[in-house]
Amino acid sequence: MQVPGKIMLFGEYAVLDGALAVLTPVDRFVTCTVDPGGPQPPLVRQLLPQGEREFEPIASHLQAQFEGIKGRYLLDMRAFFDASGKLGLGSSAAGTVALARAFFEASHRTPSLEELFLTAQRAHRAAQGVGSGADIAVCCLQKLCAYRWDEANFYGQFNELEDAGHLLDDVWAVVTQKPANTPSLVKQMKLYAQAHPQIYARHMQAISDASEMGCNALKTNDFYMLQRAVYRGREALIALSKDAQIPVWSEVHQQVAQVLDPLGVPFKPTGAGVGDLIWILPQKNEAKLALKALTAAHFPSLRFKKTVCF
Repeated sequence: MQVPGKIMLFGEYAVLDGALAVLTPVDRFVTCTVDPGGPQPPLVRQLLPQGEREFEPIASHLQAQFEGIKGRYLLDMRAFFDASGKLGLGSSAAGTVALARAFFEASHRTPSLEELFLTAQRAHRAAQGVGSGADIAVCCLQKLCAYRWDEANFYGQFNELEDAGHLLDDVWAVVTQKPANTPSLVKQMKLYAQAHPQIYARHMQAISDASEMGCNALKTNDFYMLQRAVYRGREALIALSKDAQIPVWSEVHQQVAQVLDPLGVPFKPTGAGVGDLIWILPQKNEAKLALKALTAAHFPSLRFKKTVCF
């Protein structure tokens, strides 16, 4: 079975406080292969570019939710890496959902989307200590996703988001070669929120406003509104990074700005920051020029397809 990677387009950090996030699945997959005759408790391993290693502690938290399962489970995650390391496509979330689906199948159970999400989110959250579950949700849904997280009730609401004009059939991203440590950044942001709650709330509102604008742009097939939302989301993250002194916006983003801003091509960080992927939104007649400029500046780019794979 396969589970796609994801890119968070809008809603970084604010989603933890209940704001809307927008995420898309992309055509890079974790593949889970199963040998049902394996040991009990089950043996779970990751296949990575540098070889195999155990998928812990997420696997142990998942195993605790299932009784009597056995087998050997191999999660092939090589598509989520390049020569520099992780691309920032949510490999741990995709691996968690793939393994949860495999465990349900081994238990002869067919989960609802909600049950699959909650099972995977419990394990992922227990292992990492933080997280809204947005990446888990889009890996479960495997469609363009509008998502909200309710921390008080440990509940995620997610629905397919209509891309009325197919504005995101192609998703372009810059590979920064600087993967983020998302749990660490989220914990730093929590400390900032506790120390400066009013300023933090203002930043979260700005991020939320950009996310709502982006969502509406997709629903109404308004490409120019979507570009404005990207600019607003970027400016909100820059302001947050400056005040919090947390590298949501970092040197690599500034370097990409020097390449793309003169061309008028909107872009913004995705995910927690530092590096990971940078989402760019050129018009069709701008894409070739933008990619040529990025290549000349030694920034590799990737073209993803918004995809579904059940």
